[in-house]
Amino acid sequence: MAIPEKPNSCVSCGASTISLRETHDLYTLYECAVCDLQFWWPFKNPGNVFYEKDNKESIARNENPLSMPLLPTQRHFLREQPKRGGMLLDLGMGSGRFIAEAKKLGYTVSGCDFDKNAVETAKTYYGLPDVHALSVEEYVTSFPDRKFDIITMFEILEHLDGFDAIPKITSLMKPDGLLVVSTPWRGRWSGFFSGDHPPEHLTRWSDKAIRIFFETRGFRILTLRHMPAAPDYFSRLLMRFPEWTHGWLSFGLSKKLKRKETSNAATRGSGTPKKASVRNRIIRALSTAKLYGFFFIPTVILYGYLWATGGRHATGFYISMEKI
Repeated sequence: MAIPEKPNSCVSCGASTISLRETHDLYTLYECAVCDLQFWWPFKNPGNVFYEKDNKESIARNENPLSMPLLPTQRHFLREQPKRGGMLLDLGMGSGRFIAEAKKLGYTVSGCDFDKNAVETAKTYYGLPDVHALSVEEYVTSFPDRKFDIITMFEILEHLDGFDAIPKITSLMKPDGLLVVSTPWRGRWSGFFSGDHPPEHLTRWSDKAIRIFFETRGFRILTLRHMPAAPDYFSRLLMRFPEWTHGWLSFGLSKKLKRKETSNAATRGSGTPKKASVRNRIIRALSTAKLYGFFFIPTVILYGYLWATGGRHATGFYISMEKI
């Protein structure tokens, strides 16, 4: 079925009072005047092939799971433990690092992700048996009789191109169970919007949009927090400065290294372990030294400003809720 050029109504509440907000490549952002949700059109997730083959972050995470740190919201959950122990299901688990940490705290864990490479990594690297290469919708329908004390969805909501599975999640929750969700906050500082675009992210959320969305789908919100930028965001800010300066201080070191590594990989074949040459290690060290030499102080100033100004230093939501 062909996708219409523009939507007739909100993808969440169905209201027809929607307005155009901005454009990005072939996508257009609309905002609903009733539920306050912002959504991109065409409203279509790129699918598992994109994340398995075309998404650099996913590929790096699957090859080296520890290279991707836990999200601030995941660390908050593990620190606070709203319900200690019990059955925990992580929808959109990635390579399984979060549920591996939860297992250490006594939870009996299960998870799903539509990236089958990530699921295989969770099995082989972390030794997690109860993980499945399924989407959120497929898991809900595949295991209708399972019941969990806690269900988590970290940075998944903004990827969904349909919401039929959300009310069904209540069927997987025990009577006193919790649903914990995180998603980017659209009121954050604009510099944190770099990855918040289609085709990966299809929705943008405000406090009002979050409350209406979940309260009209059978949930009672217990906690709605704006999560501040965590210390590991410092390195993310630092890495953004070359982009913001449009490469005018670039000497091409990273590009040279990437071309060299690509050439070496093609020469040795995929089955041969990679070993960085002395020359490549020197280039990498020079690239890192240049990055810190030029941008460390500006990053410190910007990072301090974001923390000091209160509101915009937050980057996302942490929401816990129970079913009504």
